[in-house]
Amino acid sequence: MGDIRPPFDTNFVYSEVNADCYYYAWNSGSDRYEIAMVNTERIGKLIITKKIGPISEVIDYEDITGNYKFKEGSVDERNANLKAMKTIGRIPMEILKKRSQIQEFELKAEIPNSIMIGDAINIQTEIINRITSNLTVEMYVNISSMYYNDKIANEILNFKESIHLNEKGKQKINFTIAASDYLDKLVGHSTIRVQIFTSLNNVLNNRKIQNDINIEKPELRIEAKPVVSLGEKFNLNISLFNPLLIVVQNCKLNIESNHFGPKELNIQQIEALSKFNTSIPVIIRKPGIETFEANLNCEILTNIASQITVLVKGNSMSSSNIRPPMP
Repeated sequence: MGDIRPPFDTNFVYSEVNADCYYYAWNSGSDRYEIAMVNTERIGKLIITKKIGPISEVIDYEDITGNYKFKEGSVDERNANLKAMKTIGRIPMEILKKRSQIQEFELKAEIPNSIMIGDAINIQTEIINRITSNLTVEMYVNISSMYYNDKIANEILNFKESIHLNEKGKQKINFTIAASDYLDKLVGHSTIRVQIFTSLNNVLNNRKIQNDINIEKPELRIEAKPVVSLGEKFNLNISLFNPLLIVVQNCKLNIESNHFGPKELNIQQIEALSKFNTSIPVIIRKPGIETFEANLNCEILTNIASQITVLVKGNSMSSSNIRPPMP
């Protein structure tokens, strides 16, 4: 455990369960990425594989993490990691961990959990000196849009700032991200991640704040009669308010249900701060609950969905055992 011993072990297996997660921030002064934080607990929590031998109906997996890694944070685990780091000539993690435990200053931040698309993102940070000496703290800020699988899609903002603090002093650093800075960076998931790291005297520490901001989209409204008769013509009324200060172009509206569509409407544009309306005639020829789903996709406003249910009453066959005529 926590070491390479049997002849069939590999460096890869050991690294996979014992690896640490490094966060990097761009340093414009040195013109390169620098380590901003190290997370020793993110990687290798549980890695399993099929046991050697025939398939078992009881326990058919091998716990690789349990076999190749001591308990996270234990003396044995840290010693194994120290040995590995020394072997490859890197700064031992134990040293970085001890450095990160020094509490010379405190980092605070107010980051919204959600905003309406088109609104500015206001972030407030504060660094407080907890000791009786002057400090110079480097603050790294990285803001990016994210894919649904937690991978970075597009970088929105990245900067570093030096904050000089008198003894027991504090300083606030506030910044705003305008809609024009992030609108063209969003992907389908519409999530923005804010990461703030700090370092002191060129020594990186564990003062890190991370928060994901959900970018809310305007409501796509669908209205219709809740109950209709079989073969009755009724309308689906669909509307959406564009909250952006810009015109939204090249939109496609898709509507379908159990027994309708799919139908696609091309919408050339929706004016800024304006409401879009459309009415779609529908006839359903089978009784039951009909669930209509609508999805709007534009160049900026993407994947806005809504649905409504309509009860269709009546028999699928007429009293003369003949289906109702087509309208």
